[in-house]
Amino acid sequence: NLQLNTGAQMPQVMFGTYKTKGESCFSAVLSALRSGYRGMDTASVYANEKEVGAAIRESGIPRQQLFIQTKLWRSFVGNGKNGKPRCDAEVRKSLRSLGTDYVDVWLMHWPGPGRHLNYPPVRMGMDRPKQPIQGNEAKVVPVDWTPQLRLQAYKDMCKHVGPAGSVRALG
Repeated sequence: NLQLNTGAQMPQVMFGTYKTKGESCFSAVLSALRSGYRGMDTASVYANEKEVGAAIRESGIPRQQLFIQTKLWRSFVGNGKNGKPRCDAEVRKSLRSLGTDYVDVWLMHWPGPGRHLNYPPVRMGMDRPKQPIQGNEAKVVPVDWTPQLRLQAYKDMCKHVGPAGSVRALG
């Protein structure tokens, strides 16, 4: 384990849930927990936090023995229509889905300006007009994905951090 500045012990190897859905996600997470994994990595955009939470409950392992990490997808930054940071609702949604009062680490999912930006097919695709995907409009990355916007998102996320808060550490 690695000790965080909060004192929490973060497993060096965690069980990732990217691209797992439904019953197969539930079964995989439950199997991982029964095999000894104590670190779970998920994200709201994976749409599997409910299954991860259900498997954790089914395992019977006390919450204090687990390390749960989830992520805020970068399209859920800035203020919503109500004027409040969109991340506030997203962390509450993650906690409800996971069935826990807190997460050990909350990460901003893919905070950089982009990955593999110098790879020619990616660069060519960046110049193409973007085609919205029906039902996926809320997940579109902000056009103004600037360092200032990312810093403000971290500031908004920080409001949830504390030893007794819903988030114990940020990343």
